[in-house]
Amino acid sequence: MIKKINKKAKILISIGSVLLFVGLMLVAGPFIFPVEDVGLETRYGITYSTMYAEELGIDTVGGYEAMVSELGFDLARIPVYWNRIEARKGEFDWTEVDELMAISSSNDVDVIMAIGRRVPRWPECFLPEWLDADDQAVLEEAQLKMMREVVNRYKDHPALVRWQVENEPYFTLFGECPKLDREFLKSEFELVRSLDDNTPLQTTASGEQSLWYPAARLAKDYVGISVYRTTYTPFLGYSTYPMKPWMYRARVGLVGETKLVVSELQMEPWFARPIDQYSSEEMLEIFNVDDFNAHIKYTEATGFKEVSLWGTEWWYFMKEKGHPEIWDASKALFLKDDKIEI
Repeated sequence: MIKKINKKAKILISIGSVLLFVGLMLVAGPFIFPVEDVGLETRYGITYSTMYAEELGIDTVGGYEAMVSELGFDLARIPVYWNRIEARKGEFDWTEVDELMAISSSNDVDVIMAIGRRVPRWPECFLPEWLDADDQAVLEEAQLKMMREVVNRYKDHPALVRWQVENEPYFTLFGECPKLDREFLKSEFELVRSLDDNTPLQTTASGEQSLWYPAARLAKDYVGISVYRTTYTPFLGYSTYPMKPWMYRARVGLVGETKLVVSELQMEPWFARPIDQYSSEEMLEIFNVDDFNAHIKYTEATGFKEVSLWGTEWWYFMKEKGHPEIWDASKALFLKDDKIEI
C-alpha cells in the first residue's frame, strides 16, 4: 500500500514540477529572452504568388507592377511554379517570371526566388501534368533538371538576392505533395550551390509546429519561419496560437549561425472554404485592418529584423472591391520601412 502511494506521489510530483516549470517560464520568459529596439530597423517585404493572383482574377504581371509601384516595398519572395514554366516536357516558358524580375529590377526590389517541388501557396506542390509523380526516380530527375534551368537563367539577375530551396520541406502534415526524400533534399541544395555559389540559400519551417534546426542544417545561410496567429481546422474551428513573442526568441539559439527571418507573417484570412463563397464583409470579420496592426505589433515583439507579409494579392483584391483599408495600412508600413539588409 505504501509503495502504491509513493508511486502515485511521484507521478503527482512530476506533473506538478512540469506545470510549475511551465508556469515559471510563462512569467519569466519575457525577461529571460528579452528583445531590444523592438520594432526598429525592421525590413518588411512580401510574397507574391502568380497562382493566387490568377485565382483572384488579378493580372499576374500587371497586378505585381501595381503592387510594386503603389506600395513601395523593396523585398519580394517570388515562387517559381513548375507547372507554369514547364507545362510541356522540356519546353520552358520564362515570359511571366522574366517580366516579374524585370519589374523588380527596375524598381530596386530585391527578390528571393523560391524553387523546388514545394513552393508557397496551397497545395504547396505544383507539378506539371505530364509528369509521372508516382515514379520517384523520374520525378527526381525531372525536378533537378527544372531547377538547373531556373538557376542558370536567373543566377546573375540583378534583382536576385537569395534562393529559397523548397518551402517547409519537413512540415509534411500540410500540403498535397509527393514525399520528399531527405537525401534528395540535400542534393537539391548541393545542386544550387554548385551552380551559384555567390547567392545565399534559404529554406523555411513552420514557426509554430516545428523545430528550426533541421532546416538550418540544410540551408546554412537563412531559415524563414512562418508566424500565424489565427488558423482554422475542421475539429476546432478558428483558434489562435497560444504563443507569446518571446517563445520565438527562445528558439533562436537552435539554429546556430544561420540567420532567421519571418518568411510568412499572416496578413489575410485563413479561409475555411473557397474564397468565392465569402462576401467582403465575411472576409473582413475574419481579418481586418485591426488584425493587420496587431500582427505587426506582435511580430515586432519577436525581434526579427526581416519580415515578409503574406496576403498581398488579397489586399489588392479587396481594394478593387472597395475595401482599401489593409492596402493603405501596408503602404504606410512600407513607407516607414528602414530597408536594412541582414
